[in-house]
Amino acid sequence: VVGGNDHQGIIIDLNTDEITMVENFEFADVADDGIGVGAYYGDSMSGEAALYINGTISKINIKELTKSDMSCLTGITPDGEYIVGWWAEYDESSYYGSKYGMFVPFCYDVLKDSVTVPEAGQWPYEVYALSACSVSPDRRILGLMQSSGPMSLVMWDDEYTPYVPVCLEYDSEYNPTLAFGDQNSHFSPSGNYISGFVKTFEFGESQQPAVYDCEADEVITMTGIGQATCVTDDGIAFLNDTPYYIGTTSYVVDLKGDIEQQTPIIDWLLDTHQIDLYNYIQEGVITIGASADGRKLLGITITDSGWLSYVIDLD
Repeated sequence: VVGGNDHQGIIIDLNTDEITMVENFEFADVADDGIGVGAYYGDSMSGEAALYINGTISKINIKELTKSDMSCLTGITPDGEYIVGWWAEYDESSYYGSKYGMFVPFCYDVLKDSVTVPEAGQWPYEVYALSACSVSPDRRILGLMQSSGPMSLVMWDDEYTPYVPVCLEYDSEYNPTLAFGDQNSHFSPSGNYISGFVKTFEFGESQQPAVYDCEADEVITMTGIGQATCVTDDGIAFLNDTPYYIGTTSYVVDLKGDIEQQTPIIDWLLDTHQIDLYNYIQEGVITIGASADGRKLLGITITDSGWLSYVIDLD
């Protein structure tokens, strides 16, 4: 598990319970071998895209592409060989600034030690910024699009193939009718689902929790006003219950069963896994990640002393 707050990074090895604190670093993702990726703040208060490998911090060299001193790595494949991120482009007249706006996505191939910018696609609105926010094991890339239309997601099959919208719908006059996802959306461990929400605009703006099924190319929408904050590879979705990520609990939905049935996580843990955490899980519980086998759940919760991170081991 990795994380970070206020330029203080943390790595937790769940096999050994060892905790490593890293100064001037905030982690966004980690590979199976413990390579962490995120932003390093030792040389720039804006943060620079960097890797953390066995105690060594290595910044990604993007100087041939931009003069920016603000960048971040947001996702790494489980094998640790492919990474995605973004940089903040201050020169809007530059080549990449004119294509992508104030944020530019990029990919880093670790074995080749090469940085590339993925191909642009077609977008019906003026593009303000596009950042890569997640990557699947087979190197599909998820991007967050900010434009004159609604915030929504795009996907690249690979860095050489132009991106396509992830469930963006609009009418003949380009008025948006439906959009999916935001900056908190990410792939499930194998990349077969994307967590998030849908926004509809027919009668004003409304939001519902949703999961995008990449294999079926469809959005599974659930009742409520929050979002799906995490989904496992076998289709177990975790929902918060407010649109502002401060729900009173996580609700659990089996996407392969009755999606109308939303079970509070403490009830689901007891009924499905015989784990009684009623005295431990209180308010403000949000599940934000799962291991590849779905047996470890990562979350955040609020207590009298503030926000805490937790991991539930179903075994």
